[in-house]
Amino acid sequence: MNDLITMMQNPGEMVEYAKLRVNAIQQIYKDIMQEGKEGGGDYGIIPGCGKKPSLLKAGAEKLIMAFRLSAKIAEVAETNLPGGHREYRVLTSLYAPDGTHMADGTGMCSSQESKYRYRGGLRESTGQPVPTEYWNLKKAGKFGEAQAAIGGDGFGTMKDEGTWVICKLGEKMENPDPADQFNTILKMAKKRSLIDAVLTGTGASDIFTQDIEDMNIGQPHTQPEAGKPVVKQPEAKPATRSVPCCQACGTETELNGNGLCVNCATTGAALPETGTSGTVLTEGQEIPKEYWDLKKTHPSVAKVMIGNLHAVKGEDKKWYARA
Repeated sequence: MNDLITMMQNPGEMVEYAKLRVNAIQQIYKDIMQEGKEGGGDYGIIPGCGKKPSLLKAGAEKLIMAFRLSAKIAEVAETNLPGGHREYRVLTSLYAPDGTHMADGTGMCSSQESKYRYRGGLRESTGQPVPTEYWNLKKAGKFGEAQAAIGGDGFGTMKDEGTWVICKLGEKMENPDPADQFNTILKMAKKRSLIDAVLTGTGASDIFTQDIEDMNIGQPHTQPEAGKPVVKQPEAKPATRSVPCCQACGTETELNGNGLCVNCATTGAALPETGTSGTVLTEGQEIPKEYWDLKKTHPSVAKVMIGNLHAVKGEDKKWYARA
């Protein structure tokens, strides 16, 4: 603390100290830190989020070690949320070797975040590269238009053999046991608060941004001059069947969006190999046991039964069809 007071009385000395500190961070970044590969690394560059790398937990720990700092958790706040969910808020304090308080960092994580709230949602590659337009729109904050550029709802992006491609998103279901995620979200809140404290306490924000955990930091990312991933415009795939088939009667005709032709949808025809009625569940209707049996043996038929809705567990522990 006395050294800091002395420097404040001598602005020239403080400027030199600041220069040394900034140069040290840049040297650590260039000579010691490594870009994230296969889930590891000290930082990662997120496509569509600019050229500034995101600081990861391993990188924050290297900065703490280099500057001989110490991090202490000052506070953990726990909040129970509706539906059995929970939220953690963590305050981390950063101290200099002589005990001087350098900075505080806050981090929050909740089991209601999509990555913890839902199960399923497996990604299936379409083989079509992500168009440059998608990254431009996303960077401009036009998320709705960006989503439309890759096919609308039900589509996302993923890396396939080093190339960003459009993918189909599998059906997601509400996690029936949020408590399974409590330890994970507590650790995530601690990590976020640590990175926030390190960025503030070391003055590294001019090089790094906050860690973005929900993005895929897979293989080394090469950006063109415009700061976007190298992608090709998607090419249309040849259609294997010009007209879809009704899942009940097998007739090649236009479907009503639930996998059934107009005739089967109105008459409630039986679905193949199951004897199940083709009637589609409506919003708020309780999901019968028959649905779960079909989901194991005939998932495509079960999907027809629930239509465009999702299986959501209610407060009475029963499952209902919800939008």
